[in-house]
Amino acid sequence: MGEYLQRFTRADLIGNASIQKAEEELLKVKAKVEEMVVTTDADAEYMSESLSILARLEKYLVEERQSQVKPMKVVVEEIEADFRVILAPIISAKAVAKRKLENFQAWRRQIEEERRAALAKAAEEAAEARRKEAEAAELAAKEAGMPAPDLFEAPAMPIPIEPETPKAIRTMSGATGFRRTWVAEITDLKALARAVADGTVEENCITANMMWLNSEAKRLREEMKIPGVKPVLKENAVVR
Repeated sequence: MGEYLQRFTRADLIGNASIQKAEEELLKVKAKVEEMVVTTDADAEYMSESLSILARLEKYLVEERQSQVKPMKVVVEEIEADFRVILAPIISAKAVAKRKLENFQAWRRQIEEERRAALAKAAEEAAEARRKEAEAAELAAKEAGMPAPDLFEAPAMPIPIEPETPKAIRTMSGATGFRRTWVAEITDLKALARAVADGTVEENCITANMMWLNSEAKRLREEMKIPGVKPVLKENAVVR
């Protein structure tokens, strides 16, 4: 591989007479094309001839490039294939380890949420018991003809339930951290499209599939009937 890299350098390309000649010619044509203004049929013919020359030079240089790069590509592909085999178990094992750690974190969050829910329920039950006790004392005092006892009850304070900060797992070899990230999941594409249509959501949240739309335009031509889209016949210069 090193031999190929040492062999094909910019200096070697400059030293190649045919490549050097092609480069000089294309630069001359490029300069003329850029400075020329097409206003007559003769100008159009010259521009067309320039396109043909540039296409011929491009074809030659691309073929030269492929002939010089192909040996290196073969070697690179072999090396890539070897390393794909070597790295495959690592990629698989990492995915398994990450999935199991994420499942463990989810299980731990569930346990914490259940604990907090139990505490909140216990606090509600205690408050309800105090309320019933106060009602019973008030009723007993009323039946005895005595003034209702002045029972002070502190308002129940809600238990703040904040999301638990993911804890990093540290070992001698390193640490695995956990990051929570909000992501969007489309559950109803039609509803999203309606929201875009009525202006509730910005248009840039939906990207048109231009590859599919263009293929439909080529297939159906003037007969293409898609709301918000029209077939347009464009003319492009083609070099033969």
